[in-house]
Order: sequence, then C-alpha cells, then structure tokens
Amino acid sequence: YRGIWGSMLGLRGMSDWLYFLLYNKEAFLDDLGGGGSSGGPNHRGFVIPTPAGPLPTPRWEGIREGVLDGRYLYTLAELISKSETSGDPALVALAADAQSFLDDLYDQVDDIPEYVPNGPFPHSEVSGTIKDLKFFDFRFVAATHIKKMQDERAGP
Repeated sequence: YRGIWGSMLGLRGMSDWLYFLLYNKEAFLDDLGGGGSSGGPNHRGFVIPTPAGPLPTPRWEGIREGVLDGRYLYTLAELISKSETSGDPALVALAADAQSFLDDLYDQVDDIPEYVPNGPFPHSEVSGTIKDLKFFDFRFVAATHIKKMQDERAGP
C-alpha cells in the first residue's frame, strides 16, 4: 500500500488515521488480552505498550516495509527519467528496460478497487493482487536496474 500502490498512483505522500479502541481503560499498560470487537487484542495502535517500552505491531512493520518499497521505486523512477534524457544510448536502453519492469509491476495492481461495505479496506485488496512478483524479488529486480543505471552513469 505505501510502496507499490502509492508509487503507481504518483502520490507525493500518504497519511494514516487511527481509531484508537481501548476496551479496558483501567488496564491500559496491560491491554493485550481479548475483548476487542474481533476477539483480538484490545489495543489497535501501531505499537503495543509494555512495561519494557513500546512493542511495534505487524501493522507498524508493514508501514515501514512499504516506505522502503517506495524509496526503491522513487529512486528507480528518478534514474529512469535522468537516463532517458541523457543522450547516452546505453543509458536510454537501460531506462527502457527498467520502465518495462515498472510497467509490468504496476499492471498487476488494481488502482480502483471495488469498495465492499464492511469488507477490508480497498488497499488490502490491492495488496493481494500482486501475484507474479514476491515483494523481496521486486526489490532485488528494482535494485538491479538502479545499480546498472548508476554504473553506466559513472562510466569506466
């Protein structure tokens, strides 16, 4: 959501809102038991408060990973743009290969998912549509394109 989807849509930033649901106000620091509407933890934040300090949740880690994905894609798009206008035939060819990779990646993502009342958020559905590239494979391929263009720009 934060990386591939946001990059594909050309978003300049993303924001989150959080509906903080705390079912046991007397036990704020011990709010890991059931009782939430889904039967899961009472705390619905990005981190879980513990006596030893905040503990990041999978939601937090997902956001962090998405930001990293976005950085790869931003760097790749910037290098493609600079390489396309460089006048260097080798750089132009590398940029075309990298753009083809990006186009294939973005073609896998539905940019206007259907809203289902009381269903998952649309970006959850979008994330599930990426079938052909595993997230770490996509990073490796993106990094490979970035490195090739950087090496060519640096010259012999």
